[in-house]
Amino acid sequence: MKIDQYTGDLSTWAEAGRFFYILNRDRDNLPADVQTLVRSWTVQARNNREKIDILYRYLQANQRYVSIQLGIGGWQTFDAAFVNDKKYGDCKALSNYMKALLKAVNTTAYQALVFANAAGAPVIDAELAVPRFNRVRLLSPDGGKLVRTPALTPAANTERSLTDILLDELGNATVRQPGIRASRPLRGSAAVLPGGDESRRGAGGAGETGLSPVLHPLIMHHDGMRLLIIH
Repeated sequence: MKIDQYTGDLSTWAEAGRFFYILNRDRDNLPADVQTLVRSWTVQARNNREKIDILYRYLQANQRYVSIQLGIGGWQTFDAAFVNDKKYGDCKALSNYMKALLKAVNTTAYQALVFANAAGAPVIDAELAVPRFNRVRLLSPDGGKLVRTPALTPAANTERSLTDILLDELGNATVRQPGIRASRPLRGSAAVLPGGDESRRGAGGAGETGLSPVLHPLIMHHDGMRLLIIH
């Protein structure tokens, strides 16, 4: 079979595994500065299990599951550096990213193709290589077990943030977020609408930033104007 410029052989399971390996080979490399940072997080770890725990908790807190599969994307993972920069990936990409994190601290792990379904796995013919996998998991030689992660309610799976936006007379906008000292230019489109109901203005005044408080994730007041941010 051929996918883009990659040619593979599915005559046996060994050849099928080799084809998946070729598709994803050398995509588990992180930038040198990221590797140095990762090593600093695990310098106190006493064994590989502790390294895995530290790095997996980091992945959970900083990466998101987003499945985008265009062209060869259903077969080939995003590069680990891409996931590190963009902060998202599907099961292939996130398991490959975790593999890259562990590789940076000299800990070996392997990606494994699985079929996950509540109705159970399909019957596999040992003599007929038919890839019917729908998930990729990471296997550690140091052991472990598969567990079902808890389901999150919509409220628990929602992240909210407040952003101050300064709009000047030329229509330029500057965004300042809590915990970020430097201001940054606004990315996206902005529309200035006539100022409206001032009773919706947040309490407490402008605060230390000197900017009007945000009324809604997408709407704020500034100098008698209402700013609608369109993402």
